[in-house]
Amino acid sequence: MPVLVLAGTSDRTIPTRSAPRMAAQIGEGAELVLVEDAGHLVNDTHRDIVNAALGALLDRVQARVGD
Repeated sequence: MPVLVLAGTSDRTIPTRSAPRMAAQIGEGAELVLVEDAGHLVNDTHRDIVNAALGALLDRVQARVGD
């Protein structure tokens, strides 16, 4: 199943280095998106990037499960 791992590179709550490890542990279905200069509230501060990443995730899910 497709999974999105999204993190801000300036997140002081959860270290950015955790995101690539998480994506690697999930495996083949994981897509890693690191948002430059974004903190912990990346979905609030970088809405366009987050929305695009979520849209791509939904497209991958749709392609996998069909209509």
